[in-house]
Amino acid sequence: MMNYKKAVTKVLGLVLAVILALIIAGVGYLLYQSLFNHDISKDNFCTQEVKECLDGSFVGRNSSNNCEFKTCPIQNNSNNNSS
Repeated sequence: MMNYKKAVTKVLGLVLAVILALIIAGVGYLLYQSLFNHDISKDNFCTQEVKECLDGSFVGRNSSNNCEFKTCPIQNNSNNNSS
């Protein structure tokens, strides 16, 4: 009877150790994925150039539009005197 209890205790200890190791490995994997495996291909970085508009203002590049320059403000020509 004593050998049976020792065997059960050893098996139970081994099962608990394997479960604990799996939990630790799972938590480690999730931490690694969230901290170190950032998919940089989803980020879009543009150069820091600017374009001068006709009105003298400057616009930069738009990272959500394939790094094209942002549109210049519409110039209001109503102040021009044609007379």
